[in-house]
Amino acid sequence: MIELLVSIGISLAAFAVLLAFIVFIHEYGHFKVARLCGIRVDTFSIGFGPAMLKWTDKKGTVWKIAAIPLGGFVKFFGDANAASAGTSTDEHEEHPMTTQFNSEKDRLAAVLTEEEKKVCFHFKPVWQRMAVVAAGPFSNFILGAVIFAILFATVGTQEITPVVGRVQAETAADEAGFEAGDKILTLNGRRVRDFTDMATRVKLSSGETLTFEVERDGRELTLIAVPKRVTQTDGFGNEVRVGQLGIVAFTDPVIGVVIDDSTAARAGLEAGDRVLSVDGQPIFTWSDIGLVTEGRAGETVPVIIERDGQELTRNVEIYSVTVTDTEGNELSFDTLGLGPKRDPLQRLGPAAAAKAGVEQVGEVLGVTVRYLGRLISFKEDPRQLGGPVKIAKYAGQAAEAGFNPAYEIPLTDRILISLQTFINLAALISVSIGFMNILPIPVLDGGHLVYYAYEAIAGRPLSDRIQGIGFRIGLAIVGTFMIFVIVNDVVGLF
Repeated sequence: MIELLVSIGISLAAFAVLLAFIVFIHEYGHFKVARLCGIRVDTFSIGFGPAMLKWTDKKGTVWKIAAIPLGGFVKFFGDANAASAGTSTDEHEEHPMTTQFNSEKDRLAAVLTEEEKKVCFHFKPVWQRMAVVAAGPFSNFILGAVIFAILFATVGTQEITPVVGRVQAETAADEAGFEAGDKILTLNGRRVRDFTDMATRVKLSSGETLTFEVERDGRELTLIAVPKRVTQTDGFGNEVRVGQLGIVAFTDPVIGVVIDDSTAARAGLEAGDRVLSVDGQPIFTWSDIGLVTEGRAGETVPVIIERDGQELTRNVEIYSVTVTDTEGNELSFDTLGLGPKRDPLQRLGPAAAAKAGVEQVGEVLGVTVRYLGRLISFKEDPRQLGGPVKIAKYAGQAAEAGFNPAYEIPLTDRILISLQTFINLAALISVSIGFMNILPIPVLDGGHLVYYAYEAIAGRPLSDRIQGIGFRIGLAIVGTFMIFVIVNDVVGLF
């Protein structure tokens, strides 16, 4: 019970920090561009509801940290609310409305002085209003690129060669004729450089026909596969329904880690040994070892290794290890006490890291657009969608990631793993929030941009009636979506 309460506390704290930071960057984008355009900003708020902390800067902007950390807003001079509605000059009046209607602008024109109009959002040229609105979501994209770039430069990156290590029985890959050792060259005509990127594409391709070009024994072959939808667990142990091809990436069966005081250590196995077979079963890729040891705790098996060009045999007892996941569940697996050798991560220089960071944002957006398209066409399970509760859950799991390893590691390593996982999640969520906000739905930033684009092309704003209809539809869409994801969140708790 205490562990559960601690986990909930960590999730809530991580969620508050994560969302507050991302919302701050989003709203600061609006704020900064508004200031550059000479627009007066009355209020900058992180969160909603009563102010827990409030101060006023030298330009008269009231900065607030509010009690409910589920968003934020920037209120410009002349707004009646945080969405640029333009119905009041009272800077303390903040009512939820929509946007600036033509009739409201006329009322403002009647009460504002010429000097006040110069600093009022609604009297700025349409290109400046578009720049202010677009700055929010684009700040989220920039934040994501910066975080990814920092990770590439400080932690490093690694490409997993797209070579098949093992083909799982009765899967799409098995039916298509994949074999261990196949090198995947292309997927639907697009070159495959990294196994992980290909796996991401496959997860969003259940039920679709995919064409692979593979290299086998010096020959190029074409294989056709249709991924099947299956339930898997993600890196945090959460169940997800995704497309599965049924192949495991090749990992050279060279020992990189021998756990202290494990049966493997006592049997004399060493880092650098190549595992050739376990209990007579040939080992081609590292994951083959787990297939042999699973369910055999307490048995002693012969392990043939290669060391310095010589084959040696060591008898090793298989034993069971129990670890606790981020949900407090105990997970057991049978092992020899070994870990594979990992190639060191490659740290990128500043220019290469910046380029890779931008490309990663592009990849995330591409996956998001593809998922949304499949969701609309009923090819994806809408139950995968989540809201604040799921974000809080993942934030907490990310913060605890370094404290649930399969074997003991130093405290500094635990903290680094948790920090890296958490800030990587922050980048992903920042990009996702930016994408959601730029969708062309009235009441979102993207909806405002559509209205302003019409004004720029037609030379006049849309009529009050059309804007009103659009915003009612937008509110219905956003409201329905929020209710749906919250229900998903609640159902997912049980």
